Amino acid sequence: MEKVKILLTGGTGFLGSAILLNLKNIENVSILAVKRKHSNISRFKDIQEIQWIDLDEEGRHIEKWVDFKPTIIIHSAWAGVTSGERELWNVQLQNFELFRNLTNLAEIVKIDKFIALGSQSEYGNYTTSVTENADVVSHDAYASCKIAMKSLLETFCTRKNIDWYWLRVFSVYGPGENENWFIPWIISKQLRNEDVALTGCEQAYDYLYIDDFAKMIEHIVFSKNKNQGVYNICSGYSLPLKEIALKIREIIGTNAKLNFGAIPYRENQSMFLGGNNLKFKRVFGVIPNLPLELGLEKTINYYRTRLL
Repeated sequence: MEKVKILLTGGTGFLGSAILLNLKNIENVSILAVKRKHSNISRFKDIQEIQWIDLDEEGRHIEKWVDFKPTIIIHSAWAGVTSGERELWNVQLQNFELFRNLTNLAEIVKIDKFIALGSQSEYGNYTTSVTENADVVSHDAYASCKIAMKSLLETFCTRKNIDWYWLRVFSVYGPGENENWFIPWIISKQLRNEDVALTGCEQAYDYLYIDDFAKMIEHIVFSKNKNQGVYNICSGYSLPLKEIALKIREIIGTNAKLNFGAIPYRENQSMFLGGNNLKFKRVFGVIPNLPLELGLEKTINYYRTRLL
């Protein structure tokens, strides 16, 4: 097997770390992971297969990127993913500087493949499972910048003859997710035996377990065919948040209440987030899809060891 050299951004984040931990176990894969100086990598300290490099203001990291000579770039880093930051243009526009540096690197070392993470948010609000051919909607700064970066990636890679993949990621859950997001937030509250004030939770969201997400990225990394383009990264199944919250309470076995309808929906609340992943399956094959109950059990066990 030919050596695969991957430069990965966002390796300390929830999605990036899952990609990193999955790929580092594969033979003939060498990874250079890009991080910010303040990022915590203590959980990776005993892993020999990973090289780390800090971003610095002087740009010295770019020389080291070139020396590494990656064959593949996986760009999973993004500043401003929380709901409170998605309308902050000054935050969202910062993401283009790192992308510019990555395109410079791609041109210098002539990489084979450029994989970047987009978002289901690019589709705006919709009511049925959405395919990659659906229109995109610049409804906030976050979605606008994601849409713009996809266009830049496609044009750049097409002109430079680089295989490109823009992955519109839907909701991903599992061990390591930020506790402010819905599933770990509910889990943390229930493990502490605290009542939870919720909306009606009638929203139906498509949740993919984190290890399945990482396997989907692996399929793209090692694909020998040039099947470049946009792909939905999702489970293909949407469930009401109320059903998910009740399942969490059932698994934990707490008497704490889930007070549905205690707080109103926010303005312009998305009531359905669901993706069609048939294009991915047709091109890359069927991937494991852990049943939600098993994924929730694994996630609950992870947070239980940290909270109790």
